[in-house]
Amino acid sequence: MEWRTYYRNRTLSPEKVVKMIKPGNAVGLGEMAGEPRTIIKAMANHPGNLQDVKVFQGLSIGPGELVTTEGIKIYTYNVGPAFRKAVLTGKVCYLPLRYSQIERFLDMKKCLDFAFLQVSPPDNAGYCSFGLVVGAARAFMRNARCVIAEVNEQMPRTNGDTLVHVTEFDWFIETTYPPLTPKNAQGGGVARKIGAFVAELVPDGSTLQLGIGTLMDTLLDCLSDKHDLGIHSGILGDGIVPLIEKGVVNGRFKSVYPNKVVTASVLGTEKLYEFVHLHPLIEFRPYSVTHSSSVLSQIKNFIAINSAVEVDLTGQVNAESLGRSHISGIGGQADFVNGALNAPGGRSIIVLPSTARGGNTSRIVPFLAEGATVSSLRSDVHFIVTEYGVAELWGKDINQRAQLLINIAHPNFRNYLRQQFTHWTN
Repeated sequence: MEWRTYYRNRTLSPEKVVKMIKPGNAVGLGEMAGEPRTIIKAMANHPGNLQDVKVFQGLSIGPGELVTTEGIKIYTYNVGPAFRKAVLTGKVCYLPLRYSQIERFLDMKKCLDFAFLQVSPPDNAGYCSFGLVVGAARAFMRNARCVIAEVNEQMPRTNGDTLVHVTEFDWFIETTYPPLTPKNAQGGGVARKIGAFVAELVPDGSTLQLGIGTLMDTLLDCLSDKHDLGIHSGILGDGIVPLIEKGVVNGRFKSVYPNKVVTASVLGTEKLYEFVHLHPLIEFRPYSVTHSSSVLSQIKNFIAINSAVEVDLTGQVNAESLGRSHISGIGGQADFVNGALNAPGGRSIIVLPSTARGGNTSRIVPFLAEGATVSSLRSDVHFIVTEYGVAELWGKDINQRAQLLINIAHPNFRNYLRQQFTHWTN
């Protein structure tokens, strides 16, 4: 059967697709800018047959309609803004998985009845593109009984491991809407001071991994005088665009995927989404490549740059919770920090402002709060950076670490931290 006929005969309305879901089914949903908004809205508007339905999804930046949909329970490996309160009530269950483990988890559990993934319209040969998020998309497809494509007219096409033929899907929903964009504040003076310190730790020719958000975009801007940088990351934001345009990022000295910017996803503004559309330098790869320890350990001069909620005086990093309350997920931080540790010439950098809550709370703490997570082990971390300087921790003893971290804490909290450490060690 010619692919156009297959596609036409298997295109349904969102309402008909929702009726396929039966009580007790498990449904996998695309994440981030690849979140299938049309099917999610249809599920929220027609909950009658969704009793005891389990939804598996990564980072959601949408309004979270399914959180309040009766009968649905959500399982997530990255707690987005709309899910945070629901974790406390049990409506959302957090799966503590590193991104390098997600595909293996799906392959082992084989637990999905349906997978809903947002893709671009097919080209003349019948190939859609995963567009802005490759991530675990293929793992969702191979482990679901029924795979349904939400074909979004506005989803960009991207290069890399992104093509999927229409015959690999069972059904289609056609829709059009701008892919989701996050809400980010403007970077300030603190972020620029942190960025200046980070720039001193990044030699020309390095390959970088960074997260997204205001702080990371500001850090990238502080690298604009560097040369021949490479990128191998799990996610990229708007800050990468000017560096590619200026030629600062070109991948010239990358030992793995040379001359390419490699990522599993992008998340940012419409400008970013337009920029990555069939950009010849940018390749999207699955988490099994972007977060793989065997791949990361081969990248020469690999520098992993990640943020944190707090760091204790021994170097333990919490990037996931406020006490017992989850605000994020493990994500890829542990993968990249450990990967940098094992890469030739590699290093990891954890960045954070010295205070939170308007300067009333120190983010360098004597010890992590009860129930707080340890996202990166103190044995793996190289550098901690605040707006007050750099603490090089790797290979240092506990006393040395504490002093170095106190030195980069906000001055208003340094005496308190010294007193707490002295009390703790006596």
